[in-house]
Amino acid sequence: MSLPIKVRLTVWYLTLLAVILTAFGAFLFLRLKSDLINAVDQILGSRAAQISLGYQGSDQNFQDVGDASLRNLPPGETAAQTLSATGTVLDATGDPALADQPMIGVQEVATALQGRRIVASVTLGSDNEPFRVLALRLPGPGGSSVLVVASSLEDVDSSVHRLLVLFATGIPVALLLASLGGWLIARKALRPVARMTAEAQQIRADRLGDRIAIPATADELQRLAKTLNDMLGRLQEAVESQRRFVADASHDLRTPLTVMGSEIDVGLESPRLGAREARALLASNREEVERMARMVNNLLVLASIDDGQLELLPVPTELRALAHEVVEGLRGFVSTTGVQISTSGHAVSVIADPGRLKQVLTNLVENAMKYAGTGAQVRISTWHRDSEAGFTVSDTGPGIPAEAVPHLFERFFRVDAARSSARQGSGLGLAICNDIIDAHGGRIWVESTEGDGSSFSVALPTS
Repeated sequence: MSLPIKVRLTVWYLTLLAVILTAFGAFLFLRLKSDLINAVDQILGSRAAQISLGYQGSDQNFQDVGDASLRNLPPGETAAQTLSATGTVLDATGDPALADQPMIGVQEVATALQGRRIVASVTLGSDNEPFRVLALRLPGPGGSSVLVVASSLEDVDSSVHRLLVLFATGIPVALLLASLGGWLIARKALRPVARMTAEAQQIRADRLGDRIAIPATADELQRLAKTLNDMLGRLQEAVESQRRFVADASHDLRTPLTVMGSEIDVGLESPRLGAREARALLASNREEVERMARMVNNLLVLASIDDGQLELLPVPTELRALAHEVVEGLRGFVSTTGVQISTSGHAVSVIADPGRLKQVLTNLVENAMKYAGTGAQVRISTWHRDSEAGFTVSDTGPGIPAEAVPHLFERFFRVDAARSSARQGSGLGLAICNDIIDAHGGRIWVESTEGDGSSFSVALPTS
């Protein structure tokens, strides 16, 4: 089970602090012990030098020289002796329990006789007390011997032990206090997060306009609150757009159904419905059915786009030939509107889905013919510039108001003021065109001056 973030922060903080304190304590422990032993070694070296000089440069015996040199050291905790090459005690002074027995082994004696100083920690006496010993060669009239000086490490071990006890009791207390402080700090630091969480939990579908209070601190929490508010804004916009989409789709589907229902009711109520009237009624219903079919097909295309399932079959597609094909398919529509349509431009090819691209071009041409008005001119021109190729559909119609241009490719948007003379469409055609071109990695845009026509352009990458 995942622990709360406050607990995890406290645990990580304590773990890191414990590692740091343990490492620092171990360093102090080893450093103190090393320094204390070095101090003992310096004292032993000084006493050994005094004994060596005094013993060789005077007529005093070894015990007198040794006692004089060891006088300032703690009694009963020091000793000095000379050893023969075989490890036998020749002379001794200091603690009898130590000095009467060799304080180093035969191997160390041999090493010292070679001129090498021996410094080591050993256990001596019946109670195996720790001592520090120093051994060096001591020339004499009867041949070389080994001088050994020893001092107890009891004070060193006692000091180190006291430090260890302090660490053993102090570190847990420090960790306990640090855990309490870390918990309080983490709790205080995360309090704004808890507040933002509570505020976010209160935001429901009917309260998407609510926002999270932004902390007055220029830190990560302030950026988190701003990010959440931006996300809520995008979510609100998406939900409102979805609501408008459902409402507009329902309205546009209900309109032809209402027209069909009214016409059928009129036909049923008529006592004598002639063949001409019945044919006109069926033709009108047929037109409304086609209108609903186009609406449903557009909604299905949009659903596929939203789900990321718009199927594209890209192949090399020649745009000028595609334009001629679209014009031929609209001959019947052209003859009834009186619009003059023409094509121009060179043959250019792109990698695209010809069926989807034809859908886009047909939609743009139909819009131009529908809204340009009787006698207007519509021109399809193909072009190639740099790494893009595309086509432009221009008309000599009334143009589009400047305030409507940024919204032309939104779903269900209609320019009622400029296009009131024409029968309104579903408001989905340009949105579908935009999504299809976007799926191809291209771009679509419009240039229009009110009263001076419009131009819709599509650009697709050539590589």
